[in-house]
Amino acid sequence: MAGRRVRTDDVEGRRARVEAVLAAAADLIARWGYDKTTIDDVARTAGIAKGTVYLHWKTKDEVFVAVLRRERVLLLEAVRDGLAAEPEPGPRALFRHLAAGLIGRPLMRAVLLNDLAVLGRLAIRLRSATGWRTTFTDYLDTLREHDAIGGDWDERGQLTLITASFIGVLTTASLMPEHLRLTADEQADLIADAVDRTLGLGAGVDPAALSRATTTYFDAAYAVARRELAESTGLADGGES
Repeated sequence: MAGRRVRTDDVEGRRARVEAVLAAAADLIARWGYDKTTIDDVARTAGIAKGTVYLHWKTKDEVFVAVLRRERVLLLEAVRDGLAAEPEPGPRALFRHLAAGLIGRPLMRAVLLNDLAVLGRLAIRLRSATGWRTTFTDYLDTLREHDAIGGDWDERGQLTLITASFIGVLTTASLMPEHLRLTADEQADLIADAVDRTLGLGAGVDPAALSRATTTYFDAAYAVARRELAESTGLADGGES
């Protein structure tokens, strides 16, 4: 019993250290950018020794990949909570809550916009991340099977239109004069409307079927995100190692 208690305390202590490092690194990267942020900075902000950071990760790149994976999980948890409040969470609701989450998480927004001032050389490594893309293209396949996407564009065109809607609104909003600038909620609504109208999402399709497809996609994407975060932290999903 005592041995189990010690092991639990060790796991919780490790989890607390990992969270402190990733939270500190996320804040510093958002303010200074990846290239200007050092492990010394992160350790000092987290209140731990630099050597402790290297007990969990071998390189700076590994630390910051873990940071972005944590940010993705936090983003998806916000989306999950938003979808849970919807009576029938279909595609439009998904894109609306995803947009709201991106607006509220600077690092995830930087990934979408390929913001080199924030991501620096880490942007090159991120281009090889494909897990979330696979689940999303599967989702589009399901929507097409339900005839829930209008128009003649294939998967490439649909992905381009969706990405353009997000990038276009998020980029343009920051360029507008303050008196014409949309609020965060308005930006999220505009993105959802743009995707909905461009692709004709769900017109004439059973809302319950779209809700099931959306929930299935989201659960798969969330599982991928949690698994990849666990791989980056050395902590099993759910907090056990």
